[in-house]
Amino acid sequence: MRQKIALLIFAVLFSIGLSGCDNAPSQPESSQNTPGITEPGKAATPGAPETPTANPGEVKTPATTPDPVSADSTAVEAPASPNSGSGSAPQEPKTPGQPTLPKGPISLNEGDTLPEFVLPTLAGGSVTASSMVTQHKLTMINFWATTCGYCIGELPVLEELNKKYKSKKVAVIGVLLDPSREKQAREILKEEGSTFPQLKDDGSFARHIFGVPQAIIVDSSGRILEVVVGARSLEQFSDIIEKHL
Repeated sequence: MRQKIALLIFAVLFSIGLSGCDNAPSQPESSQNTPGITEPGKAATPGAPETPTANPGEVKTPATTPDPVSADSTAVEAPASPNSGSGSAPQEPKTPGQPTLPKGPISLNEGDTLPEFVLPTLAGGSVTASSMVTQHKLTMINFWATTCGYCIGELPVLEELNKKYKSKKVAVIGVLLDPSREKQAREILKEEGSTFPQLKDDGSFARHIFGVPQAIIVDSSGRILEVVVGARSLEQFSDIIEKHL
């Protein structure tokens, strides 16, 4: 009887012991050995996929395209070089469709072509030969000086000639050979009522003229059609113009 009671007590105690083992708390697994996760500053476990992690204190910048100009910066555009990309100095603009005269030495003989030139005007500014000659069918260029009585005497004749043939695209241009006497020239032109354009020679023409007054008749291409030496009347100049129209 005692033996049975002892066996029963032993069996009960054994059962209680087994039950206590089953309910014991399990030890949590360490994250150090979890595949695919790395601690900051350590290499990933070979064979495990890497999961990118941020460094402590690091702030990630959103992967967006920045604006060309932000609120905290000012865009400064560098000034463009006038020669950038061209390799040569900029050229002067030309008027579209306007023919230009060839460059070369000045010659005032019949049949020669008047070369391109630039001269200042009594009115201020400057003009080119092309801007005068190519705009008219004929251009009379009259060379004169303030010390020449015959030159002054034919100024009214040239004024009438300019008015008479203006509608036929004929122009009269004066070239003052002694520009050092510009003040006297202005007074003379005012007294004679001369209004056609006047240029100031820079020495380019004076060396080719041995007597004044002298005039040349030039067509629209710059070719010298006739050289007129000495003063002429309105009728004589008109005959010359009509001959070349």
